[in-house]
Amino acid sequence: SNNYSAEEIPTEEIVSGGGGGGAGAEIIDFTLDRDLVKILIKQGESKREIVKVINKGNVKLDFLVELEFEKDLVAVSEKSFSLYPGDVKEINLDFFAGENEFPEAYVGRLIVRELEGNMTKVANLILEVKEKNPLFDLRTNVLTKEVKPNERVKAEINMYNLGDLMNIDVLLYYSIKDFKGNTLAFREESLAINDSLDIIRELKVPRGAEYGAYVFYTKISYENISAVSTDNFMVIEPELNLLNLFLLIILIILIILIYFLKKKR
Repeated sequence: SNNYSAEEIPTEEIVSGGGGGGAGAEIIDFTLDRDLVKILIKQGESKREIVKVINKGNVKLDFLVELEFEKDLVAVSEKSFSLYPGDVKEINLDFFAGENEFPEAYVGRLIVRELEGNMTKVANLILEVKEKNPLFDLRTNVLTKEVKPNERVKAEINMYNLGDLMNIDVLLYYSIKDFKGNTLAFREESLAINDSLDIIRELKVPRGAEYGAYVFYTKISYENISAVSTDNFMVIEPELNLLNLFLLIILIILIILIYFLKKKR
């Protein structure tokens, strides 16, 4: 599991108590102690993770909890609750996989909504289900943790053959997914593997991709045997190029000059 400071949409809302230059103002604010929960379990296993909700404001807050997940393999302990200032609520997330659950990686979101200030914060979820007695192992490591739309995200993919079959051809599938389960880009190819194989692959982030967290998903398959792996990365907002900004200012000035010249005529 990975711990991070929580994703926030928006950050804080202050409601004035009236008069006195903000004296006695009500502060509506809360946070989650992590914005990503990543779980690896084998077939037939279960595991509990905890996300903490902290009331950082100075008034009582009421919350609703929503769970969005690709498959019914996680249960959440709370659907609604209240917190007084400074209080902490632990939300239990119980992940599980049956003995015959197909090896796969699933994504989703834990959404916590505060009702008074209409604030929402999200913890992204990844569940990787592994074979109980795997014949393959697969690891994915994103090398470009931050990319902009229309750029390429690069990942190192390590494949390990744990069985007795040597020099076989496996099907490799890799894709970019968001935490709502949508696939933005993908590729697949056939590769020969003996004991192990290390490769680097990349995918282009679509031009219109929203800013935020995404998953680089990989899967290898051989007949009815498969293994999956994931790593996460961020799509960030492009920085404003200084040259483009300068040209934009010149263009605006020219438009204003043309307007006044036409007005004089």
